[in-house]
Formats: sequence, structure tokens, C-alpha cells
Amino acid sequence: MDATPALRPARLQWSEGRRRRENKHAQKLNREFAVAVKNLRFPVQEEACIVDMSNLMDRLYEDLPPRNDGAHPIAHIKRVGLKLAGKGNGRYGIRDKDIIIAGLGHDGIEDHAEALARLGNRSG
Repeated sequence: MDATPALRPARLQWSEGRRRRENKHAQKLNREFAVAVKNLRFPVQEEACIVDMSNLMDRLYEDLPPRNDGAHPIAHIKRVGLKLAGKGNGRYGIRDKDIIIAGLGHDGIEDHAEALARLGNRSG
């Protein structure tokens, strides 16, 4: 049996300049997503649910290091939201708030499963 430890991908670190650029890009995607959701003209309560999920993802990912591809973690989430909402490459034009919320939350569930399980165990 080989005693060699499994290799893990190295976590990327940003230079300060790259961090500023990535944060600025993430903010731009966030604004574009907000406009795309507004343009879909959801009822006020449904739009509020989408905005709440978007804000939750922002909080979950604000201090994480870059993804393995070098992108800001929230950038991928907002790009998924933009695609679902009908902007960007692969425009889907989804008009179902639950699908957009699921798209925004899919990485949060994967990346924060233990924390979410603890929350679920406390409530039930």
C-alpha cells in the first residue's frame, strides 16, 4: 500500500491588485444581476426572495480565497444567476424564482454543507 498522501490542489492567493480587480468585477456582476432580476418584473415578494438569496451568497463568499481558476467565488454564482435571468452567454430567461434561487444557492450548498446541516439539525 502506498503511503504517499493524496495531492490537493494548491489554494490560489491574490496579489492586492488582483484582489481589487476581482472584487470590482464581482460588484459589476452583482449590479448586472440586480438589473436583470428587476427587468424580469417579478412580483415584489418573489423579487425580494431572489435578492435575499443573492445577498446571502454575497455574505457566504465575501472572504473566501479565489477559486482554482483564479476567479472571485461570487463571480461564478452571479454568472449563473445572469444566465438564468436571461443575460450573458447561454441566456435562459427563466421566470421561476425558485429556479433562480436554486441556481444562486447551488455552490453555497456544496461549499457550506456542514454549516447548513448544523442549522437544519437545530431547527428540527
